[in-house]
Amino acid sequence: MMPQNLTQILTSSLIHRFKAARQPCFPSHPRALSCPEVHPYSLCNEEKEDKAGGGKDKGLALSSLGARIGIFVAILNMDIKSTCKKTVQARLTEQQHAAKRAAESEMYLRTPAPPSFPDALADGKRQISYQLKHAKSMVRRKGQVRDVEKPSGPYGGEASGINAGISRSTRFKS
Repeated sequence: MMPQNLTQILTSSLIHRFKAARQPCFPSHPRALSCPEVHPYSLCNEEKEDKAGGGKDKGLALSSLGARIGIFVAILNMDIKSTCKKTVQARLTEQQHAAKRAAESEMYLRTPAPPSFPDALADGKRQISYQLKHAKSMVRRKGQVRDVEKPSGPYGGEASGINAGISRSTRFKS
């Protein structure tokens, strides 16, 4: 179908550009809010009724269509991506998420540095010599200080009740 007048040319090119942009939401505009179906993917009510032969006045449909074309041109002149708050917020969230993922991948891609071990032959000192020296000093200390004994188990009162050391006698009945 070939467009026959200027309004059809403009609407077809504008709708084509909006479909290419694939914008999910429209900026809030007073004229856009007055029309219930101002959406780039669908035709407006007047155009549908006019094409279906609903008997609407063609001049009225063209004037409202011209107003909508003015809205579309104004919207195209603006940066659509920056006017839609949801799109801007989604882009910002995507950028933050991508930056976080890049930082994490950079952190995990680093090769760990080889562990630095102390030189075994430095000044002839070894760790084991200090451990042996400490063990000898603990043996000497046993003569001066008593070791703390760990409890071997519960005392008798807890095991068999109160006053476990008392033995009871039974009376003989005569």
